[in-house]
Amino acid sequence: MSAKYTCNVSFDLDGGELEPEVNSYTFDRSDVESFEDNSYWQSTTVESSGGELSFVVTADDQYDAERKVEEVVYDGMEVTDGNDYTWVVRNLSVEVEEVEVEMTLERAKEILSAVSECYDNYDGDREEAQEAVLFILGHVHDLEQRNANQAEEIRGLNERVENLAFQVRELQGQIDRLDQQIRLGATDPSTAQTFQRLNQPEQ
Repeated sequence: MSAKYTCNVSFDLDGGELEPEVNSYTFDRSDVESFEDNSYWQSTTVESSGGELSFVVTADDQYDAERKVEEVVYDGMEVTDGNDYTWVVRNLSVEVEEVEVEMTLERAKEILSAVSECYDNYDGDREEAQEAVLFILGHVHDLEQRNANQAEEIRGLNERVENLAFQVRELQGQIDRLDQQIRLGATDPSTAQTFQRLNQPEQ
């Protein structure tokens, strides 16, 4: 299974030997006399260090990642700078490190699918496959725990609803009994007289 690799590359540049193309006609001799040019220029080696590159590639393994680095830069490669001068890459050093990718449910399912299709021929990282299995199991456990917590909350809500319904029935019974007492009092002469005396204004 493909993975991502961080590639850090360092190198030097070799510009070869350079000999100045300078002669007596290079200088302005119009206002001088007895001008002589006895210069003897020696060739010099042009080198420069400090090349550093960093990039990420997708590869099947570390060897494949290193091969992809060579598609970008390799020892002996000729590069031309902004001055149209050609250099040669030397002392190339390559460091390749696999990028640690956070395990997700989708990635775990992808890994497990690849393992289940051809486990005997599975050429991926066995530790990564184990991590995917544990991740799936942990995810399932979290879902089960969440469902259990929600079920407990639902049971608590049902109990509260039942208690409220019981209280409503009790209150309705009290209202019915009070209404019945009022109706019976209205037909009882003694109770009616009592209501009349209570309703008479004070003199």
